[in-house]
Amino acid sequence: MIRGSAGLEAALSAPHSPAVYGEVWIGRSRIPRGTIEIADGNVSQSGSSFARREGSVEIVSTRETREMLQQPGACVRLWSGVQGVSSRIPVMWGVVAKTSRDWGGASLSIPLDDLATRVVRDRFPTPRVFTVPTLPEKPPTVPEMILALWRDSIPWCGWDDQSADATPMHSITWDEDRAQGIADLAGSIGCETWLRPDGVVVLQQIPSIRTAPYWHVQQGARLSKAQYETDRSKSYNHIVVTNEAGTARGEYADYDSPSGIDRCGRVLGKITTDAVATNAQCVTAAHAAVLRSQGERVSVSYEMTRHPGVEASDVHQIGTSEDNRRVVIDSVNFDLFGAGMQATGRTPTQLPEIEVS
Repeated sequence: MIRGSAGLEAALSAPHSPAVYGEVWIGRSRIPRGTIEIADGNVSQSGSSFARREGSVEIVSTRETREMLQQPGACVRLWSGVQGVSSRIPVMWGVVAKTSRDWGGASLSIPLDDLATRVVRDRFPTPRVFTVPTLPEKPPTVPEMILALWRDSIPWCGWDDQSADATPMHSITWDEDRAQGIADLAGSIGCETWLRPDGVVVLQQIPSIRTAPYWHVQQGARLSKAQYETDRSKSYNHIVVTNEAGTARGEYADYDSPSGIDRCGRVLGKITTDAVATNAQCVTAAHAAVLRSQGERVSVSYEMTRHPGVEASDVHQIGTSEDNRRVVIDSVNFDLFGAGMQATGRTPTQLPEIEVS
């Protein structure tokens, strides 16, 4: 969660009039006279996507703004705050891919793609090979390699490593998909990574039941309504893992659990990934995948008082008169000038879904 100043946090917790600020940037520099007037817009996040945010804005259309936005590499940065309070929170760093307006109209509509889409589009021309260097040269750690792959595409991005991980890199070959390679590396150390709207790359442990909640959302205060749903349709008790090259294979089965073969039958899944290189790593990955998939998936959707700093992967304590649950946010959506926001999440005992065939 991105926090504002003490004054802004106090203003956000009370009835207020939202204030939205927009600027046009190229790279890491603001265009001179690049301030734009925002008339309307929204921002959404998806924790399951590499490029987590997308948005759209309507701005006052002038010749000057149209010329700024037509420049190659133009981005729109958005901040949200409260009228009368100088502090603000970044909510979007969006790439301008196209614009539209009615002929002679006074407003310009701009869909915005997360800046991280530049990494998604920056595919390797050919499969990229990393080979562990020979002694005495020390191999980079997994977090160091993740940062290097990010900065290949966005050289000036910041770095916030919350993982405290020092696992050394192993030899690996990635196909052309840079973003998937980064995500696989993060997953191999139990982490996830994304680009915040302030241009900083975050690497953090995937939230678990031991993760303390960042925010308490209580009925009658910030929470307006909530809905819970349970699902056992994606539970596996036997998973086989292989690497893309087909040189490593491992499997794990758990037939003694409540999701075991005596109650549910054999439910076999297969995973192919570049994140493993040896048979032992495949077995470890299969064991983790079985544990992740088993049990009851609990999803939660709720509406709450808007706070522009809420991010996917935040942990909230949701309180109602009937229930009280800790929830990891999967998606967020809010209007820039609205009073509320919508979120969906899952209980932290269940990690994000895995791709199992």
